[in-house]
Amino acid sequence: MLAYWDSSLLCRFANRAYERWFGVKGSSLFDTSIQDLLGPELFAANEPFIRAALRGVPQEFERLVPHPDGTLRPSLARYLPHVVNGKVLGFVVEVTEVTSLHEEREQLRRRVEDLERQNASLSRSQEALRLALAAMGSP
Repeated sequence: MLAYWDSSLLCRFANRAYERWFGVKGSSLFDTSIQDLLGPELFAANEPFIRAALRGVPQEFERLVPHPDGTLRPSLARYLPHVVNGKVLGFVVEVTEVTSLHEEREQLRRRVEDLERQNASLSRSQEALRLALAAMGSP
């Protein structure tokens, strides 16, 4: 998704992906506030990033974005300030769905947990072997 929000947090541009993600017509987004589009809960979660972008600080973060059918989609968001002569006029929003990356990260996390369990088990076995050898008088 690509959009441009001015410093008053009104939409000045939104591509068709916004229509699909939020279930709204692109033309109806023009002059819509970001608060109205996101709703109170999602706006509150994004507001610190919005305020930072309006101070001229680029933002990048992950967020679960709700689909009109209620499903949550892992997303990577970037807020890029539009600065002219030192004044922030607004910011560009770029949001990319990263479901596949999210799933791969979860698989990797589970694999790391499995390897940690195997390593702990191996360490216990090695310690038991060391104690058994020590009890038999071996070095």
